Amino acid sequence: MKKAFIDLDGTLIDSKARHISVLHKALRKYCSNNLCIDDFLRYKADGYSTKDYLEKKLQIDSTLIEKIFLKWVEMIELDEEIMKDVWYDDALDFLTFLKTNGFQVIIVSARKNREGVLKFIEKSKVNRLLDEIMIVSPIEAKTKKKEYILHNLGDINIVIGDTEADCVEDTKITNFMLNRGFRSKNYWENKKMKSYNSLRNVMHEIEKEERNGLR
Repeated sequence: MKKAFIDLDGTLIDSKARHISVLHKALRKYCSNNLCIDDFLRYKADGYSTKDYLEKKLQIDSTLIEKIFLKWVEMIELDEEIMKDVWYDDALDFLTFLKTNGFQVIIVSARKNREGVLKFIEKSKVNRLLDEIMIVSPIEAKTKKKEYILHNLGDINIVIGDTEADCVEDTKITNFMLNRGFRSKNYWENKKMKSYNSLRNVMHEIEKEERNGLR
C-alpha cells in the first residue's frame, strides 16, 4: 500500500489569521503603541523566528521580548484561536485524489493541544479521507516526524510539507515542499529545493511520478 505523509499546518490548513490574531493580542498586553505587523508572516516565511521579528523588525525592548513570546506561545493553541484556521481550498480535492489513487493518508501536526486539533479535523469533510493522524509536540516535531518516516521506509512514498522539518533526505522518498505556508519560495530557492504554490501543482507532479513509477 502506498502512503502519503502530509504536514497539516501551512500545507492543508491556512493558519495565518490565528498567528496574526495571537501576536496582536500579545503585543497589546505589553506594548502601549499599536504596532503594524502586516509583514510578520512574510518575514517568518524567509526562515526567521517570532523572536527575530520582535527584535529586528519591531525593535521591541529586550526586556519585553520574552514576555511577549511566552504570551504568544500560551495563546496560539487556545481552542478559540484554533477555530480561526481554515482548510485551503485545494485540500479536499487533493486528499480525494490521493485516496482515489490508492494512497493511505497520514497527516501530522506539531501541537500541544491534541484535543483542539482533533476537534478541528473531526468537524471537517477531510476527516473521512484520513487513515492516521499523528500529533507531536512542537519541541519534538522535527525528530519525531523523521523517526516515523524512516521507520516506515518502503511504505511511505511521498512527504508533503512546508518547512525544513518536513523534508526527508532519502532516495526512497519524494519530497514536495509548499511555499504558501510557513516558508517562502525564496527560502526554498536558497536551499536549492523546488517548491510549489498549491496542492494542485503537487497533484500534477504526483500524477507524473505515478506514470513513471514512484521512487
